[in-house]
Amino acid sequence: MAGLSPRLVLSADGWFTATDLPGAFHGTEGVVDRNSGSGSWKFITKDGRQQIQVSFDGDYGTQFEIAKDGGVWRLFYFLGDPDEHRRLEYTKGASST
Repeated sequence: MAGLSPRLVLSADGWFTATDLPGAFHGTEGVVDRNSGSGSWKFITKDGRQQIQVSFDGDYGTQFEIAKDGGVWRLFYFLGDPDEHRRLEYTKGASST
């Protein structure tokens, strides 16, 4: 998936748009797709940790872990078993507004 410029825009009204997000969001283990579209997002708590759940229009989605490292907010997603350390990470870019 080299050469992609993935983008995830979370709006304050609970909606998002995504372009070329790599991930196995359709529930098929080991199959990484490029995901584009829109849908809703919300904060959830799972295993005592706050996460962001994104639900694409079309009944698929995922949860992103939330972390703050060095003053930078990061969203990340594991591909498969977290012990394998295959992680996709997203950081906040420049705002267009």
